[in-house]
Amino acid sequence: APRPRGSREVAMLVIVAGGEVLLERRPPAGVWGGLWSLPEAPAGVDPAAWVAENVGLRVARVEPLAPFTHAFTHFVLGVRPILVRVRRERRARTAAGTTWLALAEAGGAALPAPVKRLLASLAAASR
Repeated sequence: APRPRGSREVAMLVIVAGGEVLLERRPPAGVWGGLWSLPEAPAGVDPAAWVAENVGLRVARVEPLAPFTHAFTHFVLGVRPILVRVRRERRARTAAGTTWLALAEAGGAALPAPVKRLLASLAAASR
């Protein structure tokens, strides 16, 4: 009989400023290795506090998005996406391993499929 797959839950932070979204490069080993993706945080995290601490930007608004699951070979990932609108100061440094991408360009970027779908639906909603 097939082994039951494990599952884990994460919060995915969709940090948006001025039509751009903050992406971070995933570690080479592991899920979606080496791809750009959305920053992940523990499922129960306070998104505003996490962003202030880890990204150093002021949060204007936080809005939960529809959760989804993504099945991998060995486990199922439960994703709680959270839209975090931030005020991006011109002088704000972008941390190493992160980049800002125009939401409109997310469809052509090297992103994991579920992340690409999520960003495409946001881009469509903001048009």
